[in-house]
Amino acid sequence: MARFTHIWTTGRESIVFTLMAIATIVYNKANIFFLQKFGGAAQVAQYSVTWEMVDGISCLTSNLLLKKMSFSLSLWALGYRPN
Repeated sequence: MARFTHIWTTGRESIVFTLMAIATIVYNKANIFFLQKFGGAAQVAQYSVTWEMVDGISCLTSNLLLKKMSFSLSLWALGYRPN
């Protein structure tokens, strides 16, 4: 019974993140459906290309920032302190 309680506690605490992911999916799909209905296939294609560019640039930027931060943290963990 204790194991079930632990699983339930973890699941209950993660519901917020699941709802955030569902809201994001619905929001993104609503954009596509709206563009398809009122703009046509050309607008959906333009949106998709723009989204791919933004997604690629944001992934590149976040990876570079995370590498810089994790490298700094690894130096700090090893005891390196700049003068």
